[in-house]
Amino acid sequence: MIIRLNILIIVIFIHYSSISKGNDFCEVENLLENQDLSNNCFDNQLLFSYINFETNKINLKYKYERELNLKIPVIFYFEIYNFIEKNCRKTNTLRIKEITNINVLGKKKYLTKIVVSCRFKL
Repeated sequence: MIIRLNILIIVIFIHYSSISKGNDFCEVENLLENQDLSNNCFDNQLLFSYINFETNKINLKYKYERELNLKIPVIFYFEIYNFIEKNCRKTNTLRIKEITNINVLGKKKYLTKIVVSCRFKL
């Protein structure tokens, strides 16, 4: 009985781990590089794209984009907006996050990463 239960647990684990694939998302390391993503990403796949930069300002200024219902950092407004228009579905999965850390090695005070996430559109 215990052996059957162990086998059942193993079968269930293998089944569920095969459903979740490592390629459930597509990643763009540098949003500022104008890339064609159609060869690397699938339609409706989760897409993450990044902008990394150094700055002396801890808080970025944002511009509200009514059409997207989203605040976009002014410093990279056109680049991010164009990326979204070209590559993203305008659904509730569209997000922009800002991550700021102290920069101990560089000339500027802070390291900032902007993360754009959305569902990819062909």
